[in-house]
Amino acid sequence: MSCAFASLGAQAAGHFDVDDAGTLDPGQCQYETWWGRTGTEPVTGFHFGPACRVGPVELGLNFDRTSVAGVHSVTGGPQVKWNFLGQAPTRRSALPCPPAPCPT
Repeated sequence: MSCAFASLGAQAAGHFDVDDAGTLDPGQCQYETWWGRTGTEPVTGFHFGPACRVGPVELGLNFDRTSVAGVHSVTGGPQVKWNFLGQAPTRRSALPCPPAPCPT
């Protein structure tokens, strides 16, 4: 049991090359970027990915650079994200409301 809990901390703040199922709100844009280094012969990775919500889909581009021992590779490509179940309902905050009336 203690090993299971110890492994949870190892996953904190890591990048797993897996995107969540959510999409941006209509008309919104974002960019994501991350950098990582791992291994005894260090492999360095850099990612940059801008995306915008256009109609029912999120369109983006991904640019990645990976390097090891002075040799590097640059890749890029399009990304399309569509959630066929529709937008997630708006979540209500678990925090208490301010003195003004709470939205219903």
